[in-house]
Amino acid sequence: MDNNVLSQLSQFYRDLSKVDTSGSAYWSNLYADIVNSLENKRDKGGLLNSYKKFNKFSSTKRLYHEIRKDIGDFEDLINPLELFIPKIVTPRIIDQRIKNQRGLFMFVPFVDNYGVSENGQSTFIGSDDVKERTQTRINILRLFSSPENQQPVTFVIPHEKKESIRTELESMGITESFIYPDPSHIAHEISKYY
Repeated sequence: MDNNVLSQLSQFYRDLSKVDTSGSAYWSNLYADIVNSLENKRDKGGLLNSYKKFNKFSSTKRLYHEIRKDIGDFEDLINPLELFIPKIVTPRIIDQRIKNQRGLFMFVPFVDNYGVSENGQSTFIGSDDVKERTQTRINILRLFSSPENQQPVTFVIPHEKKESIRTELESMGITESFIYPDPSHIAHEISKYY
């Protein structure tokens, strides 16, 4: 059997769909029992065994190891459903650029380029399908936002306004070298004025 996180997640989802067709209600209760270390877990469909199997694979153990390297103390409890939902991540401040930009990153985890055909065989999926799967995962985030704000917001800045916006940003100290504080951008900014 292929021993990677994606194949194990896919197997977990197949097992979950056999037990609970309504979504994640069954799993939410069972996972709460796991987290709370209850002895009598609410598992009637054998999903607990699938979860334990997921955690025993070396690829999952490597995932825990990588998380511990970054976070430190981390208990070996990962909700497999969370591994498909994109996350907004606040980066560690590792350099001046990250600090100045004050940005966030979007992490879209585990978009696989393989699928399962009707006969159960693994089949390769093209790049367009991978992009569509990625966008679908990003769209999941809208489910957690307010229902009236389901459409993405788009801002179109007219070309003739760009220079005045740049001038206004510069007056507040937000310049090219502020956003990209590396030597080449600083040199470019200096050459622009002198």
